[in-house]
Amino acid sequence: MATPATPTANPPAFRRADLLVTLGSWQRWRILHYMVTGDGHVTAGEIAGLLGISNSSGMKLLDRMVAAGILVRGNTRIYKMRAGLQPDRSVPHLEFGHALIRLDHPDPE
Repeated sequence: MATPATPTANPPAFRRADLLVTLGSWQRWRILHYMVTGDGHVTAGEIAGLLGISNSSGMKLLDRMVAAGILVRGNTRIYKMRAGLQPDRSVPHLEFGHALIRLDHPDPE
């Protein structure tokens, strides 16, 4: 009987410039928070509803995150976290190897 594959301890390296551009958007930050606290996969329509934008705008935001290597897009247009990035759901953070990003910090009032 084959043993199941275990997830990698450290996610692959990311280009910092891609991360900065991607995380510089408040909308993409909200998408990340939604994904790490939810079930880990979304559709453009789900994101559009969350952000109050059109489906095509939601798809553009998600596709930018795919281009940065944070998300992957399946055949059924379902986006999910890249392997090795999905954190323990009890701790809303992402580790990119050289950066740990906490997604639960409240906004200043």
